[in-house]
Amino acid sequence: MKNILIIVFALLISFQSFALHPLKLSVVDVTHSDKKLKVKFKLFVEDMDAVMGQYTKKPFTLVKFADKDIDAVTQKQIAAYIAGKFSMEINNVPLKFTFKKAYLDQAKLFTDYAVVYIELETKWTLSTEIKTIRMTNSLMFEVVPEQKNMANIHIGKIDHVFQFENEANTTTQKVSF
Repeated sequence: MKNILIIVFALLISFQSFALHPLKLSVVDVTHSDKKLKVKFKLFVEDMDAVMGQYTKKPFTLVKFADKDIDAVTQKQIAAYIAGKFSMEINNVPLKFTFKKAYLDQAKLFTDYAVVYIELETKWTLSTEIKTIRMTNSLMFEVVPEQKNMANIHIGKIDHVFQFENEANTTTQKVSF
């Protein structure tokens, strides 16, 4: 029993040695409602700052938007980055998304798990049977090599999860139904 307690204690200490969010993960939720396909990204602020700093070739920080909306210039920069790293097709037809907004989870902003949300949408009606979905997601891979990106798709009767990994060179996934 004493050995088990020592092992548990050692594990707890080792988990606390991770400084800022040990998970190198982003999550994308794709849903359909009101004749629109909606995409919502959830990304860590620290990772977004690093990737956007490299993308814009200028110092970049989202924390300066504490208690206020992200400005139009920064929104455009984020939109351009996302457009170059994320795409989706349904039944081999590319979808053209409109960037809606990026905003901070103000409640978590000064924690180790500060989060930025990014929303896209496109007009799309579930009028035919979905036979294939193809998605490309290489967000953060150029700055965070161990990054993993998950995509949860909930469209009509379809529930599917894609996992994208830089290390496994899986930046594009396709599923047939």
